[in-house]
Amino acid sequence: MKILETLQEKIEHLQISLSDDENRKKVLIIAFGILLFLVVILILILCLSPKKEEAQLPENEYEITEYFYSPSSPEITDDYMYSRVPQQKWSEEEANEHITLPTEKMLDELKTANDKLIKDILEASP
Repeated sequence: MKILETLQEKIEHLQISLSDDENRKKVLIIAFGILLFLVVILILILCLSPKKEEAQLPENEYEITEYFYSPSSPEITDDYMYSRVPQQKWSEEEANEHITLPTEKMLDELKTANDKLIKDILEASP
């Protein structure tokens, strides 16, 4: 309880000292100075912090030196790649091989399926 009483006395003393206009100005100037100092420190920290570098792809530690004999299976096609060297960007040929742009028919089918799903959800809601 002694700590609480001491704290209460200090708060009362601060209130009394702030009632004077000159003391209030001093406290405001000190508070503004501290705030300005903290803002300058924050700006310095943000400006001087190290920039994030782009993630680098890991080096390929292993290389296939011999042909890999895979078991024959209908799930594995002849053009299946068991490993490849990762690259930062795909070539135009690789992009065309792996990405299929949707046709108008595909978009219509997707729209129909979405409309049906929305209708089913709305019919099921109370």
